[in-house]
This record gives sequence, structure tokens and C-alpha cells, in this order.
Amino acid sequence: MSSKKPQIEDVLKNYGTDPFMAAKKSEAFVKRAPLDYIARANYIILLTKICAFDQAKAEYDKLEARIQRNNYTNSRKRRILRVKMVVAKTKILSAFGEYQELYDLFNANRGIFSEEDCSFFDYYCSIRLGLFEGKATRSSAYRFEQIKSYSEEAFREHLKRHLQDEEIFEKFKTISAFAKGFPIDQVIAEVKKYIPSDNRIYPGYYYDTYFFKYSRCGYSRDGNLVDFFRVDCFHDTTDIITMYPAEDCEKMPFVDLNYLNPQKTLRHSSQVDKFYQRYGKRSNDPK
Repeated sequence: MSSKKPQIEDVLKNYGTDPFMAAKKSEAFVKRAPLDYIARANYIILLTKICAFDQAKAEYDKLEARIQRNNYTNSRKRRILRVKMVVAKTKILSAFGEYQELYDLFNANRGIFSEEDCSFFDYYCSIRLGLFEGKATRSSAYRFEQIKSYSEEAFREHLKRHLQDEEIFEKFKTISAFAKGFPIDQVIAEVKKYIPSDNRIYPGYYYDTYFFKYSRCGYSRDGNLVDFFRVDCFHDTTDIITMYPAEDCEKMPFVDLNYLNPQKTLRHSSQVDKFYQRYGKRSNDPK
């Protein structure tokens, strides 16, 4: 009985919720198809997400040498591969703190990035290289000001939008919020005992994400009561950027903090229920 040959789309379908399994399947796929350079580039990007940075760099170097000897003849595949390789290298360089090379690579390839990404790299690399003066003016100014000079007070102010408070809900229209009665100060102090560590992912270019379990800790962005929350920190630091309840975290590396939660249940807030009734589920709300 013949089995269907796996496609790279099947391998990557759980990329967001289970990147470790996706990386394992991707590794098996590229071993069977070593000439599928695009799949190999995707595998490298996955390796950076699960913080296997040394392995990602080794795989990148091998693939780059292979491409130089024998690239795709199909022009469309060559373009796709080039984009994937640039993305992979930017992630590797940012993980290792090679900001000058990262900035040079970005500037040589601005055409493949979105306007938002261009703005990000301009700010981020300039700040890291000590070239940026003044204040950030874009929507993510909070994060860039934190990169320049981290402030626990600014983090605490930012965190208010993820706490149950009707006024804050009205202002930010943010559904992802911790349940009323969630011991935020105690939890933050406990979280800091576990970071930085290897139990993380690296989803972007400058921050690590950690996952923690705390039963019925709050509501996700879709308005569901959840048992997990995520914490984003600047890469390899204890500096927390944001934290909020999140769904689909079961397959991520996490620390169970339910020893802080003896009842494992928190009181619901009627104000939040009214908010859900008024605004419904907003899957595209900003965090």
C-alpha cells in the first residue's frame, strides 16, 4: 500500500502552535529532499524560532555554499529562495547581536521587506549601533524607547492594557487581559526567576517569548478563558516587554506556575463579560 508523499506545506502547517514538531518534520523532509533549497531555507528559519542558533548558522553556511555551486534554474524559485535566505540570515545575525552586518544586509535588500519592516530595521539597528538620536514616532514607539533605555515603570504602564479594567478596555479595545484577581505582582516576580533560559522561542528579530501555565489566568484575544500566558523579553535578558494571556500554548515549552494558584480558579469579572457582549470577538485587535 503506497502512502502519500509528504509536502512541505504539511510539514509547516503547525509552525505557529508547535514549532518544535515542525522543525523535526522539516529536518526529516530536507534529508529526503536535499535539493529542495527552499525547504532547507524554511528549516533554517524554523531553527532560529526554536533558538537552535548554532545549528541554524551551520545549516545556512552549508546551504549558501551549495547554492553558489548549483542554484535553481527556475527564475521564480531563485527569487523565492533569495528572499528566504535573506530572512534566515537576518534572524541569525540578530540572534547573535551582529548589528552592523544585519544593518548592511537589510540595506542591501530593502526591496524584499515591507514598509513596516524597513521602519523597524532602521530604528532597531540604529539604536543598537548607537546611531539613533531623538524619539521614535511610529506605532511601536514604546518598544523602541525600551530598546534605547529599558524602564520597568514603562513596562508596568504598558501592562495596564492587559489588566481587567473597564476604562482601559474602553480606551484600547483590547480583549487579551488577565482575569480579575490575578496576582500580577507576585507572578512577575516569579516569572523573573525563570528568565532568561532555554525554555523559549525566538519568533522575531529582537525578543524571546516564554510561556507559563496558570489555570484560568485570563482571556485570550478571541475572548476565551485560557490557562496560559506569554511573556516577551528582549533577547537574552530579563527585561520584559509585554505579557498577556494566550491560546494554543500547550505544545510550547512552558513553566507551570499553578503552585501560586492553590484554588486554580479566579473570579470572573462582569465588567469584562459586558465588554465581550458589546464588542464581540476581535481577532485582529492589537496586543
